Amino acid sequence: MKEVINMPKEARQIIVRALKLYQNSLVQSMEVMNQTPLTNSKGWSCVLDESLNYEHFDTIGLIGIFNEEDAELEVRIDSDARNTFVSKHDVDFPLWDGVPY
Repeated sequence: MKEVINMPKEARQIIVRALKLYQNSLVQSMEVMNQTPLTNSKGWSCVLDESLNYEHFDTIGLIGIFNEEDAELEVRIDSDARNTFVSKHDVDFPLWDGVPY
C-alpha cells in the first residue's frame, strides 16, 4: 500500500537551501573549468562543462518548483519502505505535522 504525504513548507525550504548551495558549487566549478586549459585530447572538460550547464539550468527549475507557493508536493512511499526506512537510512522517517507514525 502506498502512503501519500504532503511535503510541508519547512521541508521544502530545506531542499531549496540545499539546491542553492549545489547551484553555487556548479557555478564555481564551471568558472574554474572555463579558466583551466584543456589537458585531455579527448575534450573531457568540454563535455563535463556542457553537462554542468544543463544541471545548473535544471537546478534553477527545481528551486522554482520547491519555492512555488501554489504547488503541492507529495511524497509517495510504499508502506514496506516506510517500515524499513530507519534500517536502510539510519534515521527515522520525517515526522511532519499530520504524518502518522
